[in-house]
Amino acid sequence: MKAPRFWHKKTFISFLLLPISWLYGFAVIWRYFFATPKKVDKPVICIGNLVAGGAGKTPVAIEIGYILKDLGIDFAYLSYGYGRKSDEFLQVFPNETSAIEAGDEPILLSEIHDTFVSSNRIFGAEKIAQMETKQLIILDDGFQNPFLFKDLQILVVDAGYGFGNEFLIPAGPLREPIFFGTKRADLVIIIGEDTSNIARYFSDKKIIYGKIIPINNESFLGENIVAFCGIGRPKKFFDSLKDIDAKVIKKIQYPDHYLYNHQDLNNLIAFAKDNNAKLVTTKKDWVRIEPDYQDKIEFLDIRIEFDNPDLIRETILSLLQK
Repeated sequence: MKAPRFWHKKTFISFLLLPISWLYGFAVIWRYFFATPKKVDKPVICIGNLVAGGAGKTPVAIEIGYILKDLGIDFAYLSYGYGRKSDEFLQVFPNETSAIEAGDEPILLSEIHDTFVSSNRIFGAEKIAQMETKQLIILDDGFQNPFLFKDLQILVVDAGYGFGNEFLIPAGPLREPIFFGTKRADLVIIIGEDTSNIARYFSDKKIIYGKIIPINNESFLGENIVAFCGIGRPKKFFDSLKDIDAKVIKKIQYPDHYLYNHQDLNNLIAFAKDNNAKLVTTKKDWVRIEPDYQDKIEFLDIRIEFDNPDLIRETILSLLQK
């Protein structure tokens, strides 16, 4: 689904939906109070956010994966596998497993290190914990799941979006009340320039700032671009193209995790050809596209650069020493 426009600011519609949001918030908190978190035999690092849609969780999980590999730590990613057609516990292999089988984010994670998907996070975590060589588990999303114990909870916030209109679903984008989520965070990563002072919500927390770094931008400098994506915050992608001086002649948005059909792709390819432009999407979208079409479409690849990666290293090493 596409995020409603009224999630960005307080409007008549968002105020009209507030009573439902209050019920939703009550249910979220009630669920936590009556849950007994299950602890598995290996440390679990949870990377999550407070809003529906993209905050940058997966790029952060990828960057932390690089840090762990540099430290020589063997780990596994565990993901829910949003949008996949199966509920089974499954290992994801790059260039073999499809997005239909595993979801798009696990495909990206599998390029970094061993990745598994499970609709039951406790079951998935227990299966990985039984793997002798694995030293810890990185849970991609799952911040709102009270049933699996997390040894370290990392909260990711997109500085450009923050918490939207600061209302709960459906009046706003929040998955839980801000005060409730921030209290559980052990570490906060803010992505982008914090012009709205999101850091004010985390005065008692360790904060790391990150910025998006395009890593294949030379391919698009000065080029006419038809840009399309189906992600939580399309503006972030379009702004990234603008920042590298690409000439975006058309922006096309699809719902988050959208599975492109042949007609969609044929229309996009024809439009780009008619306008002598490159057809460009995000890597997260690109892995959802059938292989027969992938060579006709390019993607903007990015990494996250942390201002204090040493704090992440120290925090993880400290966790493993407990």
